[in-house]
Amino acid sequence: MMDGRSLTEHMEHDERWNQVLQLTTDLADRVLDAQIAGRTVPTEQATALMRVAHLLHTNGLEWPPMLSMAVRGLAAVTQGPSICVELEHHQPQAIEALPSYGGNLALGKPATQSSLSQWSNCGPAQDPGGGANGVISGLYGFHTDFEVRPWWQVDLGAIYPMREVRVYNRMDSGQERSRTLQVLVSTEGATWTEVHDQAGKTFGGADGQPLRVMLNNVTGRYVRLQLAEFTSLHLDEVQVF
Repeated sequence: MMDGRSLTEHMEHDERWNQVLQLTTDLADRVLDAQIAGRTVPTEQATALMRVAHLLHTNGLEWPPMLSMAVRGLAAVTQGPSICVELEHHQPQAIEALPSYGGNLALGKPATQSSLSQWSNCGPAQDPGGGANGVISGLYGFHTDFEVRPWWQVDLGAIYPMREVRVYNRMDSGQERSRTLQVLVSTEGATWTEVHDQAGKTFGGADGQPLRVMLNNVTGRYVRLQLAEFTSLHLDEVQVF
């Protein structure tokens, strides 16, 4: 016996999830076909895809690659506003309980990054902006190429005293790449002060467990996130308070 269920019951349970994953992949494939062909994705298909993505996430199951690509396309390109609302609607309640202080200083501010990649969203302006657009989806908001010490940064527009930098990791795959994350602050964008080193530990995001770097009114205009090795940097959302 295993957790009160027989081996047969476990096998039947796993088989049901395998069927869900197969149906999810088939649906994602149809959505991707429509996106590639430039057709509008039917609302019922988009809604069904978002609901099954949430179902898999809440049950601790990794998203099939096709589902990740389809959801990313829906959130960033095809039906952005409505899908973003759907994504935000499914955020865990723990996220809402985190303090907002006087508001997110990074929201909608200009962002840049060390490189683009085949996974980037559109171009050099659109992809970095995905890390500060206010949408916490559990996917990546921006994606650099594989390189030595990849980075992403945001310009707050003025020098502010900061209380916290909050970082939401992507949750669909690749969370472990955040293990060497460093957070740096600068007043002019040239000289940087390290305020946090993740030191080999990963962290969460849309599951309600983002990285919270607590600052004691450290002042700065620019906030940079970088990794200390050869890899790719891809995070969901970065907030500064």
